[in-house]
Order: sequence, then structure tokens, then C-alpha cells
Amino acid sequence: MTKPGDDEISKVELTLDRFEGDRAILIVEESEFIVPKQYLPRNIKEGGVVCLSMAAIEVERKRREKAAKDLLNEILRGNK
Repeated sequence: MTKPGDDEISKVELTLDRFEGDRAILIVEESEFIVPKQYLPRNIKEGGVVCLSMAAIEVERKRREKAAKDLLNEILRGNK
């Protein structure tokens, strides 16, 4: 597992523990992650390993923050 700095991508390998209906239970160390089965490669089987990459998307965070502020301002002004 790699740990990110401010602008890095974090990657972690997870093991497919089991399927529960349309959900997949992935494990890493002592943690479980539940994801929709559709997000996994079609040919993965229990015991298979997937790599998860994560990175902060600062532009999207700022866009959502602005949208929330705009909505709050609209509500406070009483506009619809």
C-alpha cells in the first residue's frame, strides 16, 4: 500500500472475499469494503486481487463547494 502526499495517488490492493448478491466484499488488512459487483472486472473470482487507486480531485471539491454556497445564498434570498 502506498500512502499519498498532497498531490500523489494512493494505491491499495484488495482481495475479493465473497459476493453477497449484487455486492462484492473486498478486504485489506482488517477492513472490509463493500462495492457494487458491477465495478469489478467480470472474470474476478473469490480470492482474486484488485488494485484501488485514490486521488483527491481538488477542482471537483471546489465546484461542489461553490454549488453548495450558491444554493445556500439562493435559499437565504428566498429565490426559487
